[in-house]
Amino acid sequence: MPKTLICILIAMAVFTTGHAYPGNAVEMKVGIGRKVITPKGGVWLNGYASPQRSKPSTGVTHDLWAKALAFEASDGSRTVIVTTDLLGLSHEISVAVATKLESKYGLKRSQVMLNSSHTHSGPMVWPAAGMFDYSTEDMRVVYGYTLQITEDIITTVDMAMASLQPMTVYSGKGVADFAINRREAKWTTRPVDNDVPVLKIANPAGELKAVLFGYACHNTTLSGEFMEVNGDYAGYAQLEL
Repeated sequence: MPKTLICILIAMAVFTTGHAYPGNAVEMKVGIGRKVITPKGGVWLNGYASPQRSKPSTGVTHDLWAKALAFEASDGSRTVIVTTDLLGLSHEISVAVATKLESKYGLKRSQVMLNSSHTHSGPMVWPAAGMFDYSTEDMRVVYGYTLQITEDIITTVDMAMASLQPMTVYSGKGVADFAINRREAKWTTRPVDNDVPVLKIANPAGELKAVLFGYACHNTTLSGEFMEVNGDYAGYAQLEL
């Protein structure tokens, strides 16, 4: 069977199982899930209130994903981390997902971390759709996608929970220096976080199965004039890995 590698980006890398943060390596069960969440057809893109964004998208550069990692410690405690290639998840989506996961798996809200890469070239989700004067049909499309993404997130967690198996989780940190502090004109004196926290997931044979990483940089490398669905630099980073 070919090796499966899933690269997941989150805005903030946090690992909690009710225990102290692990050292360089710790043995536990890990499950992996992922699902394409690329919208079908033209959709309103989220993130820019520019004149160019006053119409639906014109195409797709690459797929968007929802991905999940489920962690189970030796005492049976569990944590689930979900990532999405979206600007963000609304409170309504978060509540709906958390309620379903508690019903299915007994997971409390504190055991589920929902993340978005904050790409400015992803689809609108309800109710974060107030920047333009949408038609009734536009709102129907936005709301329909919101219902679908909610189910897709639950599906990724289902996949992760169903695939829990012994793994080694390694923790580490890299550096990337392209982020800037845009509140400072010279970009030299105010704080910039260049750390890239990483979790590496490998099976007992040493095969790499997943990478969880984060970076504190706004996903706005593409301007509001860009009208295709894509994950911005976060999406390209995952593709490259």
